[in-house]
Amino acid sequence: MGSSDADGVVRPVIRGEVLAGDGARIQTLFLIDTGADRTVFSANIFTALRRLPLTQTEQLGGVGGRVTAMLVETQIEIQRDDGGIAVFRGQFAALTDPAYRKFKRYFASATSTQARSLAP
Repeated sequence: MGSSDADGVVRPVIRGEVLAGDGARIQTLFLIDTGADRTVFSANIFTALRRLPLTQTEQLGGVGGRVTAMLVETQIEIQRDDGGIAVFRGQFAALTDPAYRKFKRYFASATSTQARSLAP
């Protein structure tokens, strides 16, 4: 599956769900970035998760510069080819400030409900 941004570039994405604090599942798209060190949720996803962040923060860096992210504990679910569900539980970085829209090329845009990995 691919998705093109406003710049017209098609990027590889897959559909998945993220578990919110109230047990709801947030449907979203994940950018497949084999060079990324970790998964990073956009500020929109962070807000929708309704989870308290862990006290730890992390500095993330890439082509677009450096940003501060909070860590949240949750799980990501992605449907496998055989119909089963792959579940990834752990701590994931999340942007907390919608002002990081300037990095929209690397993260979900402020108007979409996508989670993306930080580009290397």
